[in-house]
Amino acid sequence: MARTSAESADSQAPDWMTDREVCAFLGISLSTLPRWRQDGNAPPHYQVGERTRLTKRSDVEAWLAERLVRPEARSGGGVP
Repeated sequence: MARTSAESADSQAPDWMTDREVCAFLGISLSTLPRWRQDGNAPPHYQVGERTRLTKRSDVEAWLAERLVRPEARSGGGVP
């Protein structure tokens, strides 16, 4: 079955998240996100109204992936 142009547009539209959803996804409080934004340590977002901010899910996932910490290899071989 062929997709309509509306269905194609919907499948390509970003998955938007509210601040509450971003906080739930990251496991942080609602008061932490504005503080991180003020410090420049938060995922990018769109200000779409005086109090409305939206964030693309892909931006949150990319921001989180940039913070992946890999364990350092230990020299000496065995488990302590």
